[in-house]
Amino acid sequence: MKNRFGFDASNPYIAGFLGRRLLLTSFFLRPTPRLSSPISPFCLLLAAYCLLCIALAGCGGLRIEKTLMARPGDVLSYGGNHARTASYDASLADSLVEIWERDLSAGTGAGTPLLLDSIVLGGNLRGDLYACDIRTGKSIGSVRLTDAVPGSPVLDQNVVVMPSSGSQESLIAYNLTTGHVVWRKSYGEVEMSPLLMSGGVYFGTLTGKAYCLDASMGNLVWKFEIPENMRFNGFRSSPSANDSLVFFGCDDGSLYALRAKDGSLSWRSLVDEPIMGGSALASGTVIVATTHGSIVAFDAGTGKQRWDYRTGAPIFSSPAVCNDTLVIGGIDGYVRALRVGDGTLLWQTSVEGPVNAAAAIAGDKVYVGTLKKRFFALRLSDGHIVMAKELDGRVASPAVVGYHKVLVVTDEYTLYCFGRGKE
Repeated sequence: MKNRFGFDASNPYIAGFLGRRLLLTSFFLRPTPRLSSPISPFCLLLAAYCLLCIALAGCGGLRIEKTLMARPGDVLSYGGNHARTASYDASLADSLVEIWERDLSAGTGAGTPLLLDSIVLGGNLRGDLYACDIRTGKSIGSVRLTDAVPGSPVLDQNVVVMPSSGSQESLIAYNLTTGHVVWRKSYGEVEMSPLLMSGGVYFGTLTGKAYCLDASMGNLVWKFEIPENMRFNGFRSSPSANDSLVFFGCDDGSLYALRAKDGSLSWRSLVDEPIMGGSALASGTVIVATTHGSIVAFDAGTGKQRWDYRTGAPIFSSPAVCNDTLVIGGIDGYVRALRVGDGTLLWQTSVEGPVNAAAAIAGDKVYVGTLKKRFFALRLSDGHIVMAKELDGRVASPAVVGYHKVLVVTDEYTLYCFGRGKE
């Protein structure tokens, strides 16, 4: 049976996500058992000591005592840039080997790890911010900051700004060199990857509000609300941007273009199908995909629809774009490449498993994982599969490419690093 988002709620992959949320809810709503005997003072002191240790560990578990310098090829936000193209400046061999793997101790959301100065940074659904060395996978540290991190953080020099889900806390800014929280802001639940541009952090909430905050202190710059939002539609689609406009896909089946300076509405275009994957921008065209399987392109300046390609299967991922080619996967198990200019299908390749995560493009390769525990490299020119690897779990998060390596996370909490060989 399909719900209002247009997907089958009986699908085990979708039901699993909803089930985890219900399981957590039921755990905290269980009645507290009555104690048959009083608690001794020693037990109370021991419990207080343990709580203090946990609190201290949470405050100081991640501190990088060196000057962090952004390098060419670093990935400081979801998709690698404001346009969210997920196209990385790297060229890798057809066949890669596993260099290392790391247990993240919890699942991850729809975002990717970030790369800064040879350090891998990311969040998990337990609310941790973690860091490890990209060359060895060795842990640098981690810190518990919130209930869950649903998407990619964004980096502003040595400060990482994390989205938060499962609570009213929306964003947390954490200084990596001092090991302290800079600010926390509560505007509602977030299930996307925020965007950083010109000193502003842009994001939306599940209550249908979009915000811009000052990145340095977290102060509100502007707020936009969906007009007459009687059905409480929200923003789940990670925004993209050009120099003047920020583009938000919405549950209500609309694409909103907001002016970056003041949040006023420039245009709104309706596709009548919920947009849950992020948008991408290329050649003056903003592209989104819907839960009903449509891939739709609009003129970024006017909102006029340029083309509409229908796959017939739900799409929850974001487009990846390189020059005039966009690549996207769907729940039907196909990865498709379309021409950005007119929506012509260039190729489609079956990867024999549902694709829930966005693809990543690096040089002449496309990297994509499936919910059947497999990870692929395809040729960008024709879609031919040049590498296929079995992983320990399903891939629901996009891969990221940098430092001649490909990083991908599975729902078994494993972060894999593939490359040319051990260094």
